[in-house]
Amino acid sequence: MQHKEISAFHVILLFMMSTGLHNHVIIIPSLIEVAGRDAWVAILFAFVTYFFYILIVYFIIRKTKQQNLYVWIKGNYGKPISSIILILIGIYLLTISAVTLKDMILWTNITYLPRTPEIVIALSFLVLCLFMASTTIRTIAIVNGILLPIVILLGFIVMSANFAKKDYSLLTPLFEHGYGPALQGMVYVGSGLVEVFIILCIQHRVKTRINYVALVVIGFLLTWLTIGPTMGAIALFGPEKSGQIRFPAFEQWALLSIGRFVEHVDFLSIFQWLSGGFVRISLALFIIIDLLQVKQDHKKKWLLGIGLFIAAIMLIPISDIQFVELLTNYFLPGLLIYVLCLTGVIGFIGLIQKRSSIEYEK
Repeated sequence: MQHKEISAFHVILLFMMSTGLHNHVIIIPSLIEVAGRDAWVAILFAFVTYFFYILIVYFIIRKTKQQNLYVWIKGNYGKPISSIILILIGIYLLTISAVTLKDMILWTNITYLPRTPEIVIALSFLVLCLFMASTTIRTIAIVNGILLPIVILLGFIVMSANFAKKDYSLLTPLFEHGYGPALQGMVYVGSGLVEVFIILCIQHRVKTRINYVALVVIGFLLTWLTIGPTMGAIALFGPEKSGQIRFPAFEQWALLSIGRFVEHVDFLSIFQWLSGGFVRISLALFIIIDLLQVKQDHKKKWLLGIGLFIAAIMLIPISDIQFVELLTNYFLPGLLIYVLCLTGVIGFIGLIQKRSSIEYEK
């Protein structure tokens, strides 16, 4: 029988932390660099198109009846096709894990641990993520439920404390250079919004029905988590300077002061960043093992192998400037196209379903 351990509400909270990190931190430098002052409009445009994308996701959820995606495809079309889909999903999850870890390492190295070797930071953090991934999704959801309220509270603090320093007139005029920048910016926002695809990978662990409203709520929250720091960065630093800042969200913390006597509280952003990265990477690694249906006895060996593979990727010599260029020009646009194609393929498989699916047994 399926082990349904979490509710749709827990899924929403997991996305707020996991994909929230991607939308709140990783994509913003690229988004503002490309879209400039129109970055916040690009976020709204992307949110509108999100409604069309989740129609496909919801169709797949209904078609699979929230079964294990791999088992459902295998039951309808055999092991070769299901294995190909599984490999494609695994590549995606490994990619977002590696990109998240690399971005976090570069930020750590630049801001507060400049003399610590990157591999030491990577291994230290990976060990924690691997340990969490070896547990259950319920455990991940509980840990997320503890960390998320603190992260949200700190977000409200930095937003409200810097309010007096913001000039929201810098958000206009719009479309000075036509609609091109805003349309380009939609690509980067979309790379985060399409992560709702991950619901298909954990749907068999959800004990309540995942409805269309839940998908809309996730999109709304992810949009809010993106537009807040984007508008804040433009209002604080201007569209030109904010596009040149490597970590706009962190720089907003650097400006924060509480009264006359409390300054340099940017260390609190470390908690936000590490919490998001911890949940995001742990969840991605857990999903890989879960879809593979790895038995408990072999779980640690698989996770160790995956961890060593990601650590090996971290050893590739790449500067922060090179990483940002790869992120902006290849990774983020590529991830959007990749997930859209993958979702389309699975949706097509559901559309031409040949026989009733086999229930997931474990």
